[in-house]
Amino acid sequence: MRGWTGEDGRLERYNRPHKCVHVRRVYTSEVGFENLLYDFAPHEPHFPGLERAYFAPIDNLAAKARRKLLNDHEREWSSELRSAWSRFLMSLLHRTPAALEVFREGVIRMTIRGSAGVEDLWSRIRNEDDPQSWLEYCLAENPHFLEQRPLELLPRVIENKELGLRLNRMLWAVVRPTYRNWSFLTSDSPLVVSDSLTKPNSHVALALSANALFVAVTAKSTLETIVDMGDRAIFENYNQIVVDRAAKFVASVDQTQDRFIRNNFGRKPVVLISPIFREFYDQAA
Repeated sequence: MRGWTGEDGRLERYNRPHKCVHVRRVYTSEVGFENLLYDFAPHEPHFPGLERAYFAPIDNLAAKARRKLLNDHEREWSSELRSAWSRFLMSLLHRTPAALEVFREGVIRMTIRGSAGVEDLWSRIRNEDDPQSWLEYCLAENPHFLEQRPLELLPRVIENKELGLRLNRMLWAVVRPTYRNWSFLTSDSPLVVSDSLTKPNSHVALALSANALFVAVTAKSTLETIVDMGDRAIFENYNQIVVDRAAKFVASVDQTQDRFIRNNFGRKPVVLISPIFREFYDQAA
């Protein structure tokens, strides 16, 4: 969030606790991330919250990658740092309350529904006095198994090797448009992703600061199309999406776009993981 702070170290935070949109100038620590957002399961000493155990290391490496993107992104990347940024982008697909709820419910439904392959394997390895189904056995061993299952699987989904390699191999660029005193906005849903990452026009966009936009594309022609839109259109298109999708907050460097934010806050909420994992959830329904 430091890319949106002024000389006073603060930014403009818009939120809508009820019907009206409110704005306050706050420090980045006051923007509004939910504490212990990733603690789905009953907390136990041997089962640390995912934010501290998993997302914090991702964020630390992503901060280094962000600095490189802002300062010298055209120089050679280490495989570790490039993969760290790709992993961070993949994590953003899930890091909203709505996305986590969709994931949690989908995993629980799928676990209850069961799998013929898993049950076949269980029938061959179970002891005589073990429960008939694998799920019954897991619940007997751990009554919180269903609640903890999403927490266990989420890192595996984020660490999707195929998606990570695809992001690593895309063409990366940083676009810095200038138009009047406009700036990029950010929100609790800042990642813009095309419907697919396998098509020639596939793209990913994320504002790095109020004046810099990270763009990843499959084809150079797509980057050229984005740049050819012109500076005003780049601002308009990105800001429209992240404000439309906002559920918790919108952050801005100033109140220049106050009317736009108030008129568009949360108009079209979207859970990005829904289309990406549609088949997964259809099977779990």
